[in-house]
Amino acid sequence: MTDVFIINLPSPPKMNVFRDWAGGYGTALESKRIYPGHDSGFFEVPNIQFVYIAGMLRNNNIPFIYKNLQEEEKFQEDVFYMTLRNEKPKIFISSISLPSIKQDLLLLKSIKKNFEVKIILIGPIAKLFKEKILKDGCADYIIIEKEELITSEIVSAVIDGNNTPKGTYYLKEGSLDKTVSNKQMTDLNFLDFPGYEMLNFKKYQSTYPFNKLMRYTTLLTSKGCPYPCEYCPYPIGFGKRVLFRNPELVVKDIKRLVEYFNIEFLVFRDQVLTLNRKHCEKIFQDLIQQNIKVTWLCETRYDLVDDDLLDLMYRAGCREINYGLETGDELLFKKVGKSKSDKGLDYFGKIITATKKAGIRCHTHLMLGLPEDSHESIKKTIRFLKKYKPDSVQVAIFIPYPGTLLGNKIIKDKELENLDYSKYSGFNAVVPTKYMSMEEIEEARLHIYNVWDKSIPLRIKNKIKKWFMRLVY
Repeated sequence: MTDVFIINLPSPPKMNVFRDWAGGYGTALESKRIYPGHDSGFFEVPNIQFVYIAGMLRNNNIPFIYKNLQEEEKFQEDVFYMTLRNEKPKIFISSISLPSIKQDLLLLKSIKKNFEVKIILIGPIAKLFKEKILKDGCADYIIIEKEELITSEIVSAVIDGNNTPKGTYYLKEGSLDKTVSNKQMTDLNFLDFPGYEMLNFKKYQSTYPFNKLMRYTTLLTSKGCPYPCEYCPYPIGFGKRVLFRNPELVVKDIKRLVEYFNIEFLVFRDQVLTLNRKHCEKIFQDLIQQNIKVTWLCETRYDLVDDDLLDLMYRAGCREINYGLETGDELLFKKVGKSKSDKGLDYFGKIITATKKAGIRCHTHLMLGLPEDSHESIKKTIRFLKKYKPDSVQVAIFIPYPGTLLGNKIIKDKELENLDYSKYSGFNAVVPTKYMSMEEIEEARLHIYNVWDKSIPLRIKNKIKKWFMRLVY
């Protein structure tokens, strides 16, 4: 029997959930699957908080079992419940996402009803809806903050019979209460090596984005985002204060991942990898000097790289950078795009060119449906993409995330109630803009995908091909 289970919940029917994206709020793509699970072949990322929590449990000699219920196409509830009956765990550690919140909580409530187990939830969504979750009997504790550092301590306290462990929200006589932990989390150096050994790396293999099957995982060199972009959930999910992991430890992590687990490809999950230039340069230089051969991609801001840094990143193994472009409309970009930047879209275009010149794929994230988005701003975005030609583009749709400044304002101003969070996937319109309906926003998303990287002759050729296929079939 094992007292502690770490559980990655299954995706709901007709949905593939990516719980670690969007600052831990989660994103989702549609699926034809009519049962819980997760479509095979989808690029999934490990929950990096779970990996750190597992490492701390290991260091404190607390045995645990990790169950990734997204590993299989179909979640077999009866088999899972049989495992619970056999193992008789005392504690569940899990997280929930916004688009899957309804199904996540139903499953957790069912587990609470059928088994003698205490459920501990981590992550921003549990915190946002803490009172409802606790009062509805879906969990016993929700960790306030510093999950990576203090979860193992909370687990020990609960096992020992402490009903009010420090660092958690809980119910006391039917009302929401909390006990704050005095532990300080000032960096990410409290763990020599995160608990990567719990992952089944056979499940983390993909050809995305380099058209070569590679074993991959995620990694942190820092956590947090100090930028006040009003639409962004990063500061909510990861914190506004940036915590760094010592460069020597980072490189040691990477070396062990390559040597012990045959990792070929890393996804740096830092919200802004190049925020601290001295810190990231030390990591890149050590990777080169120690001849650690690994391919990696990262996310950062366009105004935090230059030719010299891009060259260093390439030599250290970087083959793709994700930049948040959001919009190709200059006025909209300055207003709600990249806050605290004095560099505009022309400079962004130069960085796209410089990134490609350095031999690194340039992937840009767009966000349609910002409050003042219009048909004209969409046209300007397409013109920008055609001019600078990034290697790839993801077109997401603005979500008024609860907890963010812009999200809270829109929810209040529009008096949004009884929200269907299953639509809050990051790829469905849930509110109109000042100038566009929700249908027009979704049509614009498809339009950008269809035209941004295609010449007029190619577009005509594709239209003829589609017309011909309709005649044939």
